[in-house]
Amino acid sequence: MAIFTTALQTLPLPQDAPIYRIRPSPPERVSPHDPAIGAMTDFRRIKLITISPEATIDEAMQMMIHAQVRMLIVLDDNGAMLGLITSTDLLGERPVQVSQTERIPHEQILVRQIMTARSQVTAYDVRDIERAHIRDVVVAMRDAGRQHMLVIERDARSGRYVLRGAFSLTQIGKQLGVDIEPGEVAQSFAELERVLLHEHETA
Repeated sequence: MAIFTTALQTLPLPQDAPIYRIRPSPPERVSPHDPAIGAMTDFRRIKLITISPEATIDEAMQMMIHAQVRMLIVLDDNGAMLGLITSTDLLGERPVQVSQTERIPHEQILVRQIMTARSQVTAYDVRDIERAHIRDVVVAMRDAGRQHMLVIERDARSGRYVLRGAFSLTQIGKQLGVDIEPGEVAQSFAELERVLLHEHETA
């Protein structure tokens, strides 16, 4: 039996060869009256970005910058969720407090020292999200004072809840066409409320 092959040649890698990167597509535009699921980052379709609790907060920041996200899920060595860490945590008062209390330099602070522990994390049920509108999520996040909120789903086989997705106030703002800076919760919600009111008046 004859086997046909194609001869392959190797080439030297040019020193100035750029790395091809996939440019993320712009977020789909939405209105406050659209289904909330359209503004959710769905972990069934988008890779969940995670980090070790023993990583430094500088490493966490670099990972966020590289992945273009503002929240990381903290996992232990067995893949169990320990908590989450956001850009607000990294740029806020927590690192300063830990540095002063523990008497360690900023570059030695670990993710586990400033993350939000799993016991303090709340989430929405995806069944409720499927019935809600984007304005409902905005109001709920405003009332909770949150920049990010997780979404969970009950697994049909095991009956246990699994992490399904997340909402980001910054992402919602981009999809609504509103410029929102991370960490400015009050200002962000005030801006979003103006959008919501405008949409309601013109509807």
